[in-house]
Amino acid sequence: PIIKALPQVALDKFYRGKVDVYFNLERTRLGNGWPLGGEAVVHGVVLFTTERFEQNLRNGFCFDEGLTIVDRGSMGFTLEALHEYAVNPEKLYKHSRAIQQRAFHVWGYNRQMKVILEAIILRILRRNSSSEKFKR
Repeated sequence: PIIKALPQVALDKFYRGKVDVYFNLERTRLGNGWPLGGEAVVHGVVLFTTERFEQNLRNGFCFDEGLTIVDRGSMGFTLEALHEYAVNPEKLYKHSRAIQQRAFHVWGYNRQMKVILEAIILRILRRNSSSEKFKR
């Protein structure tokens, strides 16, 4: 079935409850799938991608376990990797946890929002301290 666009909360619930593997078959740089692939990965979904533009390495994500790079012209390896997850749920779980933990390291609060919020707070404090000097 085709899934319609979902609000973020519903999308998160969908990934957590319904998805084990996410396929990102990149075709263009503009729609390469990493944002949606990334949203799935945060919920422990393993990612299969063609990785044509080397976004994983070029962006410094360095995902390893839980990321399977596939070739659109050779489905044998893809089917073997998918079959391995189907017959070995422990491996699926291990890779699911590994890619989720890596996602938290790469995109988690300490690496993104904390840095942004600290920069904003510092700028506000500097602005307030310089405006205090002019009031005196």
